[in-house]
Amino acid sequence: MNLAGQRVLFRLSEAGRDALRGLVPESGSFERFVVDEDSLGVWILVLEEPKVSDEEADRVMLVKWEHFSTATLRPGTPVEKWPIGFRARGG
Repeated sequence: MNLAGQRVLFRLSEAGRDALRGLVPESGSFERFVVDEDSLGVWILVLEEPKVSDEEADRVMLVKWEHFSTATLRPGTPVEKWPIGFRARGG
């Protein structure tokens, strides 16, 4: 499954809702941008939209494969590419 670089609608399992309580909606359904995926699960942006300021860098969170029951790609959503790398601090 290649979810990296796409917005995905997740539906968590009961175990996932318990594990991520307070971090995602209680319904267990939410949409987020997937930054990367690996053998553990998917790495998603914590916030719905990335922050642009240096003080509020984008934070990611791991959602383990066993913690969600379905993942639906948002139709018609182009693959998003976010710049990666180091940001120079003004001096």
